[in-house]
Amino acid sequence: MEIQVVGMKFRNHHVFSESDVITLERESTNLYDPFAIKVLVNNEHVAYVAREYNQNLLEPSKLEVKWKTNWY
Repeated sequence: MEIQVVGMKFRNHHVFSESDVITLERESTNLYDPFAIKVLVNNEHVAYVAREYNQNLLEPSKLEVKWKTNWY
């Protein structure tokens, strides 16, 4: 499964790299999206999973995260 992440410009403009240790964590207290999933890199919150993907991720902590980018 591929997912898109958003909001890096609000979180210090993180640029992902292959060495990042990525963790997904549900944020049920999010005022704007009750299904929000935070993207953490080395335990720092750097982005969110895009809204159109987060409801399909029932247990994000059990996902294997592989780095891939379409940015050039």
